[in-house]
Amino acid sequence: MFLLTRSAANLLAYQTLHDILKPSDTHRLFDTLQYSVEEQYSDSHISFDASTIYNYSEKAISIGKLNKKYRDILFEGDMAITYKQLSMIVNGSTEYRKAAKPRGKSKKLDADRREKRQAYLDQNYPATIWKNGIPFVFHASLSPIAKNAILKAIHFWYRETCIEFTPRTFQKEYLLFIGNDEGCWSTVGRDASQVKQVVSIGEGCEHFGVTSHELAHALGIFHEQSRFDRDDSVTFNARMVDRELLFNFAKVSRSTAIFNTPKALSFFDESFSFLIKIKL
Repeated sequence: MFLLTRSAANLLAYQTLHDILKPSDTHRLFDTLQYSVEEQYSDSHISFDASTIYNYSEKAISIGKLNKKYRDILFEGDMAITYKQLSMIVNGSTEYRKAAKPRGKSKKLDADRREKRQAYLDQNYPATIWKNGIPFVFHASLSPIAKNAILKAIHFWYRETCIEFTPRTFQKEYLLFIGNDEGCWSTVGRDASQVKQVVSIGEGCEHFGVTSHELAHALGIFHEQSRFDRDDSVTFNARMVDRELLFNFAKVSRSTAIFNTPKALSFFDESFSFLIKIKL
């Protein structure tokens, strides 16, 4: 007879996103972000019809479709943002709303743009970045195909950043890759309060493009659409966005997120890409 330790038993337990995030904690802050984006782009005509659908040809199943079940609690479609992280984003978005007009470029933004990468330079820094490598565990629910796709993503990010990933032994904090829940999503950055940080590679997500994308979030990287200087380079077409989804287009403060990353994080989903137009 074999006895499982509490730690081993926890690894065998099946987790879902609802075990990590509470809708009641996120909905109020999402509403605040929605209002903030409305204020920033008040000169655009926003669609208030939640059933509005933009027709475009899809080349493949999108992360947005795979994550449809959790659309109301994931930030930007695939990021499992904690209440503390989301509160920081809301505070930053409020600052952008106050400074939204005039929208001209400033010397400060030019200086910001020259900084390549920032990793959670908030009051909790350096606790919000991974140090001395990243321990990881494969949950029993992952298929062999999913494991292989994750290993390819690990190799990619090691090659791009020199960050080392190691199979967990006795480390307290680690990444837990699961395959039992729906969708492709990840917690963002290092958060000691979570101990084990979950990355979901559910059915349909077992591709290098997806696993490398979700692993980037686990490292603390945000989508390019969240860039603090986004409006200097692209035009956000708020008219094409359902009002209930506007919170996904809040700009994230330069002191909160890492940007200027490989193409893996550029407009991850076609359902978002048609909303952006390059400024010429």
